[in-house]
Amino acid sequence: MPFSTPLIQTLAQANSADSHMTTLYESEPAPNMTKNISPIKKKPLHLPGQSLEEHIQYLINDKAGGYIAMAVFSLALAAFEWIQFYNPVPYFHIYWTITAIIVIAFCAFKVMQIRKTVKKLQQGLEGEREVGHFLEQLRAHGYQIFHDIPADNFNIDHVVISEYGLFTIETKTLSRPEKGRFKIIVKGDTVHTPFNQYSQITPQAQGEARWLRETLQNSTGNLYPVQPVVLFPGWYVESGESNKTVWFLNPKGLPAFISHQPKVLTPEEVMLITDRLCRIVRDKDDN
Repeated sequence: MPFSTPLIQTLAQANSADSHMTTLYESEPAPNMTKNISPIKKKPLHLPGQSLEEHIQYLINDKAGGYIAMAVFSLALAAFEWIQFYNPVPYFHIYWTITAIIVIAFCAFKVMQIRKTVKKLQQGLEGEREVGHFLEQLRAHGYQIFHDIPADNFNIDHVVISEYGLFTIETKTLSRPEKGRFKIIVKGDTVHTPFNQYSQITPQAQGEARWLRETLQNSTGNLYPVQPVVLFPGWYVESGESNKTVWFLNPKGLPAFISHQPKVLTPEEVMLITDRLCRIVRDKDDN
């Protein structure tokens, strides 16, 4: 069946237009070959639990992935030797099979260890995020909130800045009994749970507060008071005999403790400290 004249004319016009556009595109001058950069000039501040999440991803993707790849390679090598066993050329199939079994057993053991570590870290990550979301509500009262502050070979989970002072917050997401009373008792510098006792929590919290105090002093020239705080999500905390230099609390009790403190900073000092801490965090990330 022959094509109609209007159809032929339409196709010719379309082809002519396409050729015209191609000619225009090819005749345009090439753009300057410049390097593209991100429109974000400053790195964003950290999210709650960001360091923990990055460490979890490292364990899963790098460490566990390496062991799994090693096990698969050993198994493939042993399978190859078994295939060659049926050929007249002698191969050490038994040797490679034993080697593969040993390597796979070793890799399985290491992966199980990583799995246990990741499970603990994920529990800590959930605790930091829960506390972080709770602290974000304090912004409505004029507080400045920072999360996951990188320090010298450690990180501070959260920092609260207000006219009532500065507060470093360490989150401890400790496993608790499935049934019964979920109670933590603090005696001196030691934290007691139904399962265990911890003597390093108090020095850790004090060290975080000391680092922030000294870092801000080097940055501003002023010595600001910093109160170390340890929060235990999901626990009732009894700290009558605790070291009074550190607060041991359930997260819900923190706002009342802060608001009962005398005001020691002016609004201008709050903004100055906030600005300097932003710079400190970004400088740490750049290094």
